[in-house]
Amino acid sequence: VTDAFGCSYSDSTTIISAWDNLITPINYAACTGQSILLDAGYPGSTYMWNTGEVTQTISVTTAGMFTAEITDALGCVTVKTFFTTFNALPTVSLGPDLNLCGTGSQVLNANSPGNNVVWSTGATTQQITVTQSAVYSVLVTTPQGCQAGDAINVIFNPLPSDQLQDVTTCVSNTVTLNAGNAGCTYAWSTGATTQAISPTQNGLYTVTVTTPQNCSATFDANVTLMPLITVDLGSDTVLCAGQPLTLDAGNAGATYAWSNGANTQQITPTQSGLYSVTASNGYCQGSDAIDITFQPAPIDVLQDVTQCVDQVATLNAGNPGCTFLWNTGATTSTINPGASGTYSVTITNPTGCAITADAVVDLVQPPTVDLGNDSVLCEGQSIWLDAGNPGATYLWSTGHTTRHLTITSTGTYTVTVNNGYCSASDAINATFNPAPTKLVERKFFTCLDEEPRHVSIDAGNPGSAYVWSTGETSQVILAGAYGWYYVDVTNMYDCAVRDSAEVIEFCPATLYVPNTFTPNGDGTNDIWMPVGKSIGEFTVMVFDRYGAVLFQSNDPAIGWDGRANGEYVKNDVYVWRMEYRFLEDETGKQGRLYKQLGHVTVLR
Repeated sequence: VTDAFGCSYSDSTTIISAWDNLITPINYAACTGQSILLDAGYPGSTYMWNTGEVTQTISVTTAGMFTAEITDALGCVTVKTFFTTFNALPTVSLGPDLNLCGTGSQVLNANSPGNNVVWSTGATTQQITVTQSAVYSVLVTTPQGCQAGDAINVIFNPLPSDQLQDVTTCVSNTVTLNAGNAGCTYAWSTGATTQAISPTQNGLYTVTVTTPQNCSATFDANVTLMPLITVDLGSDTVLCAGQPLTLDAGNAGATYAWSNGANTQQITPTQSGLYSVTASNGYCQGSDAIDITFQPAPIDVLQDVTQCVDQVATLNAGNPGCTFLWNTGATTSTINPGASGTYSVTITNPTGCAITADAVVDLVQPPTVDLGNDSVLCEGQSIWLDAGNPGATYLWSTGHTTRHLTITSTGTYTVTVNNGYCSASDAINATFNPAPTKLVERKFFTCLDEEPRHVSIDAGNPGSAYVWSTGETSQVILAGAYGWYYVDVTNMYDCAVRDSAEVIEFCPATLYVPNTFTPNGDGTNDIWMPVGKSIGEFTVMVFDRYGAVLFQSNDPAIGWDGRANGEYVKNDVYVWRMEYRFLEDETGKQGRLYKQLGHVTVLR
């Protein structure tokens, strides 16, 4: 404060609110099942809670808003607010205790996703796999710190073990099926309740075994009772050698051990002796024996005979001292068949043992050989000889050994054919007359524009008959045109030949080039081309006044029709350039190269 004289003084006072430290609202949280202590504070004050309580502190177990009206000693009043939240406990259920049979592991699941899990084993995963009998517990904590737990007793009990085995044995043996697992209870498919049974029939037998821990398992076993083996080889016997005898041990499907080393169900003895066999189905076996005596029998010495029909065939049955009966009725040891066929004989020895033997007799006919009639041919022709008889062997007078022979020269030809048993021969005489000779000269180079304007062509072969392609029949003709001439010549032996000659143009070389033509389509002087003879290499080009090529040809026989690009050129004078060579002789030899320029006038 400053007065009128300028004097001043300062002072201050502090006002303290009774509720300076009041903080509101206050939030509290706890887990379901817990309680929260609410403290209004400010000891010495009076209180009025919205719950009706008048103490400084109250304990709440429900969520909500709680207020306390506080009046201090000075009569100052304020309201303090509390909000409470109770977080849910996690849900944990491991299920009822487990009494397991025959399993080696069990999965336990806390079923509390999103929460922290701690098992009594120390594991922290939602699931664990246990393999030992024990009590297992789990504690689950939510993110809000609320906890719940559970425990489960897991017992692992073993199943009974399978001690049954399939049994296969002989029906005469005693069978015992023992289920084992002492101390258990048993229920057999036969109705028996003992640990072991003794089946007397084939079949599948089952048993259910239950342990004292009430764990059960069912086992089975097949019982196969193999039938008894009975072997009967029959009575001792006496047979003739070669007489068939089959010993059968029976019991198909069994295994066999014969005294001769055989292992088949049946054997066919061929020697005298005692034969025994033991047959077994793997579990039961039986045996028997038989004494067999073979009396000697005749021996089959007959052999097939194949020979030429003109030879004597003999069949000899051998076996001296025996009796014989042939299918021909003969009773001798030998016969001489006169026809092809099968011959059989029954041979009986003094002991009464008999055999029947047979042989095939094939009397082969000689081959048929026919080379044909003697022949007369012309030179240059041939005869194809066939000795026939496929599969036989051949020998010709020429030394050839093939079935066929081609001959081209005069002579007598003989062949001998052998079919392996018989032989036959034939011969043929062949004569080859001379044929007309060919033309001496076949090409004639000439110029028929000059005298004598023909060429003489001589067919030769005097005394023969002639037919020319011109229709003439003389030995010599005068050819007045270029081209081919053909002639058929037939001599005195009636042998003919066809020959030919060519008349070829060869005139003195000339070349003339026209200087005007009229390509107007009237058929006269429409084509411009050089005219000449004996022209070899040739090239011509026609140009317009600007040097453009209007026409070009490499053949003197192809001329210009007065067109360029399909259109007629206008009437004018056109320049041509030509390069050419003349033929110098009949061989086509060409001379030096000529180059020539000129002009031609087109008029229409």
